[in-house]
Amino acid sequence: MLFPVECNKHTIFFIQVAPPDFILFESKRKQADEQMPDHFLDLRFILFRHLSLESVHLVLA
Repeated sequence: MLFPVECNKHTIFFIQVAPPDFILFESKRKQADEQMPDHFLDLRFILFRHLSLESVHLVLA
């Protein structure tokens, strides 16, 4: 499943929800879990700087 995230009716990024077997190896799943917070923090910085958003909320699930 692919969900667009929009700001002022403009898509700014997508969130993909994949089935559990999408990542076959547990080591790769752990690696992805460790990288996601950093990627979202980078995205938050980009959104603040380039789109002048007042706030960006981070939700990791």
